[in-house]
Amino acid sequence: MKKINYDFWKNKKVLVTGHTGFKGGWASLVLTYLGSKVVGYSLKPNRNSLYTKLKLKNKIYKSFYFDINDKKNLKKILLNEKPDLILHFAAQPLVLESYKNPIKTIKSNIFGTFNILQTITELKKKPRSVIIVTSDKCYENKNLNRKFNENDKLGGNDLYSASKACCEILSSAYNNSFFKSRLIATVRAGNVIGGGDFAENRIVPDYYNSYKNNKSLKIRNPKHIRPWQYVLDVVNGYLILAEKLFDNKKYAQSWNFGPENSNLIDVQKLIKKFNIINQKKVNIVIPTKKSYKKKEEKKILLSNTKSKKLLKWRIKKNLDEMINDTNQWYMNYINNENIYNFSVKQIKNYFNGN
Repeated sequence: MKKINYDFWKNKKVLVTGHTGFKGGWASLVLTYLGSKVVGYSLKPNRNSLYTKLKLKNKIYKSFYFDINDKKNLKKILLNEKPDLILHFAAQPLVLESYKNPIKTIKSNIFGTFNILQTITELKKKPRSVIIVTSDKCYENKNLNRKFNENDKLGGNDLYSASKACCEILSSAYNNSFFKSRLIATVRAGNVIGGGDFAENRIVPDYYNSYKNNKSLKIRNPKHIRPWQYVLDVVNGYLILAEKLFDNKKYAQSWNFGPENSNLIDVQKLIKKFNIINQKKVNIVIPTKKSYKKKEEKKILLSNTKSKKLLKWRIKKNLDEMINDTNQWYMNYINNENIYNFSVKQIKNYFNGN
């Protein structure tokens, strides 16, 4: 199993877009723990966000609040900061939101990625490693009951999925058109869970909102199967890839980071597992009639064969372990414990373990 090289990351300057979001926030905290100088670029954080709860503004090297489509300021920051690596998380991350705000989704996801890629071409000192975060939903999904691999056809039946497929195509085109030394790798992960996710219409934050407020939880799609995986497993994969790409351009490809088969359960079973470990149970409501008409894919499965073979990446947390770690985070948060210290403790336990 490949482990993070602490010496590599120490004092590296890393631009993290979307650092006020869920995965971007965890990545920023992990990089800071590893000794990197994190330069965050994102919209202003919501009051309910991991970034705000952990007071990450005071922990990371620098933080800038601009839209990813503000190309003038993006270029200015890249010119001034000269990052060694870039992790591009900034996006509109929700399928349902893409139905409500299609223009926002297209601008954030497609044009935002374009702005990052195009700005890099205009720099004299380019970063050596750029990771573009897309999604497991970037594949054309015909519900064939098999795992997607990196060579499968891209597509999308909703605008969110289509936008992520476009990001994949854009990234590949920029690698082939503008970078003699290939810089760009794209990463596709499944449904990521962990402490500090406060997004609407995501099952784990919805569960803890119901828990905290003593309300019933309505499950929108109880039988939909997702590739559940722990946030630190995913961030670990991204950093392993970024490390390898820094010195070897053969890694400038697309990569799946998916769970093992044991993590592939439906939404209802996932929530029941959360209820089992908590003394107070959340009342689960399953609509008898389909009340929500917006389409979401019934099953998404990712093959992790390539990442395991070529990156030596492995998930460290099985389904029950990641549910337990996620639950501990939210229980500490609900009970007003020092959530920053607890988050760092989870990172230390993860990276210093076997």
